[in-house]
Amino acid sequence: MKSQISDSECRGDGEDLDRAAVMNHEAVIARYRDRAFFVTCDAATSADFLVSRILRVIGVSVGSGESLVTAMHIALICAPPTLLLLDNFESLWEAEKNHTTTRDLLQKIVDSPSSILIITMRATTLPLGILWTLFESLPPLAATSAKEVFLTINATFCNGSDDGNEVLDELLRALNYCTLPTYVPLEIHFLAYVSTDLSPRFALKQWQKQRTRMLSLDSNTQDKLESVEVSVSLSMESLDVERNHKAIQLLGMLCLLPDGLLRWQDRLQTLEVIETTFETATSDLFSLRLGAAQCSSRLGRNSCNAEELF
Repeated sequence: MKSQISDSECRGDGEDLDRAAVMNHEAVIARYRDRAFFVTCDAATSADFLVSRILRVIGVSVGSGESLVTAMHIALICAPPTLLLLDNFESLWEAEKNHTTTRDLLQKIVDSPSSILIITMRATTLPLGILWTLFESLPPLAATSAKEVFLTINATFCNGSDDGNEVLDELLRALNYCTLPTYVPLEIHFLAYVSTDLSPRFALKQWQKQRTRMLSLDSNTQDKLESVEVSVSLSMESLDVERNHKAIQLLGMLCLLPDGLLRWQDRLQTLEVIETTFETATSDLFSLRLGAAQCSSRLGRNSCNAEELF
């Protein structure tokens, strides 16, 4: 059996597109047909809770007193080729202090020869005992792709407006925070939905006034699929502040720089509070800038091919 992990630590916003791309890929459909199962780990607080959800999804009944994990293992061993995608696995992983039972559950799935396990997880450490193949999240969208995604969701946005197409381009440029012409998939998704039935000029004005507050389908939501701010908060929580305090410190420095890494050296000279507060500010930002440059040079070359999973 193969085991994969879609690593969503840095860009959780692409996670939903990752899983949709895998589950709907023609190679997956051809090999697994009706044996490709999506299992959400949201609200899962124990291995027993998750395995019972897996059994329900794959349609297996368990007798009274029978071990849930054993029943699942037997069912998978006897089943035709099966794909299990465990989504948001960090929900269970972080809810448990002792991971022994959960690791046993994963191992039982991995030991099923005709099955494949994929998990999506925001995390800095992976479950031990399994040889994971790591795939990065979807890269940011190029400008043309971002526009296509927007218009796929909100096809009538430019209708009835002489300059709707130009305004959409301006709106997408306003959404882009970095020097590269790339866009976060989740932000495009939200922006397209919340702009439905709004005129292009009004949508642009609302973005200029509200920024990321506009990117929410419900002002009271706690669902990461309905709010960019909720999604970002979940990613921050997954960093594990105690073990990754330097990452939080680095994010703090970036928040104080109005242009992010753009002209960071000039900004440091005018914002003395950064170097006063963070002793390693210069070296940290310099290292980050080098890493960002290397990452941007590889952009577009690290796409995940679904055929590689099988």
